[in-house]
Amino acid sequence: MSDYKTLRKSPRRQFERTVSILHKGNYYLTESRQISEGGMMILSPIDLNNADRIVVNFMIPGAGALILQAEVLYRIEQEVGYRYGIKFTVPKFEAKRWIRSYIAAKTEQEAIRDGSTVASFSRRSQIAAQQFALNSESRDSIKKAV
Repeated sequence: MSDYKTLRKSPRRQFERTVSILHKGNYYLTESRQISEGGMMILSPIDLNNADRIVVNFMIPGAGALILQAEVLYRIEQEVGYRYGIKFTVPKFEAKRWIRSYIAAKTEQEAIRDGSTVASFSRRSQIAAQQFALNSESRDSIKKAV
């Protein structure tokens, strides 16, 4: 059960939304808890098994509706229903970009709750600003040389 945490390949963000699932021809409404570029955590009374294939449909704020194929990675029994980790199996480039943008807009409060520090976000912003300045200087020097 703890192996899934070591398999994480991308950052995640809290994502408490209604999500629809299509599984073996049946349509269900469930709740999501987290999202990453590679997958999602959902809570559901539906009895799914590891490796089951599903289709998930959800809305990304500011982007629109996404319909993605997914696979169940793990299942943890809860007091009522199950908590599932699902992996998006064939995400389109645009869907990944929308999810990545949503995660990048993580609020300061979410970052602190997730264990990220505001300083790390600030440091990344400083690095991005420095890179932009270097690129601007390079463009200016190329223009002068031409």
